[in-house]
Amino acid sequence: SDMLILFDLLSAAKKSALGKLVKVLCRVETIGHILIWTRKRAEDDDELQSLQEDLQLISYIELPRLKLKFVPRGEGKEFKGNEEIKFYSEDHSDLFISNYRNRRLDDLVQQIPHALIMENSSRELFVLVPNCPVKRPNILM
Repeated sequence: SDMLILFDLLSAAKKSALGKLVKVLCRVETIGHILIWTRKRAEDDDELQSLQEDLQLISYIELPRLKLKFVPRGEGKEFKGNEEIKFYSEDHSDLFISNYRNRRLDDLVQQIPHALIMENSSRELFVLVPNCPVKRPNILM
């Protein structure tokens, strides 16, 4: 079946793989406008928790206001065991969300807090920024 199920991002544990991915995506979009879809249905709460740890189950990620879509891939087109998952842009050929970091890059990202670092297969880095202001309300707890 082609039925898609939307992940509940608000209940994702912050330290889970899904929670970490959401934190990265929140640099360019608010959580209410991040759509992460899967074709796998969870039967109970334990299975739902394991879904949050297995990013291979993500079918695709949509950021509709930014008109961006990402699909997961391993080193090839298919997943092979525990290899690192990269989320490739369907809108920008050969670019994926990068987790490469160094001091200079961290300094740059600190100056542009609403940026997403992208990388290509040649290990070139790119900065993706939304073309609209990212407004974040102050929430006091």
